[in-house]
Amino acid sequence: MILVKVFEYSYTYHSISSIIFFPGLSYVSFRLISLFLDSDYNDPPINFVSAVNFLLFTPTLLIGPIDKYSRFNKDIISGYSNLKLINIRKGLNILKRGIIYKFVCAELINRYLLNINDFNCPTIFVVLIDMYAYYLYLFFDFAGYSSMAIGTGKMMGITVPENFIKPFLARNPKQFWQSFHKTLGAWLKDYFFMPFYKYFRSKTLLRKLPLTCQNISLFITFLLMGCWNGLAIHFIISGALFGIFSVIHNTYGYLCKIKGYDIIFGRLPDFSTRILSSFIMFNIVAFSIHIFSGRAPYVAKSSGVLPIISRLIFE
Repeated sequence: MILVKVFEYSYTYHSISSIIFFPGLSYVSFRLISLFLDSDYNDPPINFVSAVNFLLFTPTLLIGPIDKYSRFNKDIISGYSNLKLINIRKGLNILKRGIIYKFVCAELINRYLLNINDFNCPTIFVVLIDMYAYYLYLFFDFAGYSSMAIGTGKMMGITVPENFIKPFLARNPKQFWQSFHKTLGAWLKDYFFMPFYKYFRSKTLLRKLPLTCQNISLFITFLLMGCWNGLAIHFIISGALFGIFSVIHNTYGYLCKIKGYDIIFGRLPDFSTRILSSFIMFNIVAFSIHIFSGRAPYVAKSSGVLPIISRLIFE
């Protein structure tokens, strides 16, 4: 008897978005944009192998940190000289810290705080617990991944830039983006904010209004950051909120400089000002990130024409 095995093939439709939006593409695109825009300033000129090494460096492929080609290539040129026992030890310690952050701290918060809340009938207390818990979870999860990437890179002889530097102590939006996902903040400044600012300053009507140019550029930059995460309403609102907070702080700093004193905190001691500023910043960031998460019961995850626009563009 001849047994005949029949193979059945099934066809599944895949949209363009399901093909190209694989994990890591967004961070590859960040590096690709910086590589392209900085190509005229790189010395020696970029070659294909170096470009691929930079774009697809495994430890930072998925979620960064976002490096610059010029800095990354210096480590590559150094070759094996960076492969020292002291660097391996430092890298291992950073890697262990990242593992603890990600698989202990973030996991405990996720398991015992984020998965127990019922938003069918939310109370203010439940929402606040969820808001602060998610902020802490995001930090430990993201900082954990970043530390693992930094530690692994260190052991390979590559100095991956720091991404999180005591963000909970930030006193204003500028300090926050210099300490929370620092490399993204630097990238946004170099490739979004500065080009927008230069463009607006080149316009005759805005040439004598530098503060207005700065504020418009800040808001557009953070709004685009929100849209980059997706066209769902909670991403766009969170980006707009960070833009509004940055505009308010920028205007506040300008007015303080003009007046010659702090127009809000007045003559309060610097210690008290630091405490109050950090407290205010911590809460507005927690609120904005809660909206960003899509978990906030007061913001729909998606509504209106935004999902339709997203499908028309990406599918």
